[in-house]
Amino acid sequence: MTTSWLGFKGVEELGGGLRAEMALTAFLRPDTGEAGRFFGDKLFSRDANIALSGAFAARSWANAAAGDSGWSNQVIYSAPDFDGLSANLYYQFGEKAGDTGSKNIGLNALYFHGPLALSAFYHKVQVSNPDGGAALVDATAAPLNFAAIDSQRAYFIGASYDLNAAKLYATYSSSRDESAAALTLDDQTYSLGVKAPAGNGDVLLAYAHTRRSGSLAGSELKRATAALGYDYNLSRRTDLYAIAMSDKLGSAGRATSVAAGIRHKF
Repeated sequence: MTTSWLGFKGVEELGGGLRAEMALTAFLRPDTGEAGRFFGDKLFSRDANIALSGAFAARSWANAAAGDSGWSNQVIYSAPDFDGLSANLYYQFGEKAGDTGSKNIGLNALYFHGPLALSAFYHKVQVSNPDGGAALVDATAAPLNFAAIDSQRAYFIGASYDLNAAKLYATYSSSRDESAAALTLDDQTYSLGVKAPAGNGDVLLAYAHTRRSGSLAGSELKRATAALGYDYNLSRRTDLYAIAMSDKLGSAGRATSVAAGIRHKF
């Protein structure tokens, strides 16, 4: 349930509450000994950051629906935590050859108080990552020409509540993709989930539904996904997990996937 990675972090106290920070973390594939999540992925594609942290700023990191899971050449401002409420502003300089006006902008807000957690984000993405020359969303050309997409606007809201006997989750996201040929692609996704303690672990259950429309998609497409898993704690830092997922896409047949693994955090 976690992509393997190895990282290094450092902090130096500069005095007066000011700190210099660095982080270098690399995805890796232990079965082959190769770096990255896939062929061509950069060594430090997970984190390669320096930061100045104090009463005015802090380092953070955000996932994104487009432009990969992290943005290169990015500046982040993290607002101080106020009674469980925090916010972050992200700006990625495009540095795209022949198109320096393209850039990525993001904003998120997080709230954690007792059993309640709330989150929301908005972004406008025009540059892919980590290289800036790949497709913005997906390089696949069939059945939809995702490679034609050159801009995405998206927002997301999510909530969780811990009842002790179970933890409940709910999310909603919406994105609009556009291409130079004025073709569009719209996605709306909601998900529901629950994590319930059972034995020395947790039962995990989730359901998600997506509706896709727009001129790039042609006819409306729907996707429904359900997953059931169990995460067993061998120790405080090591767990075993097994997951089964059922997926139904449009008029295509239903597909089933299974996964099992061991995870060690050190």
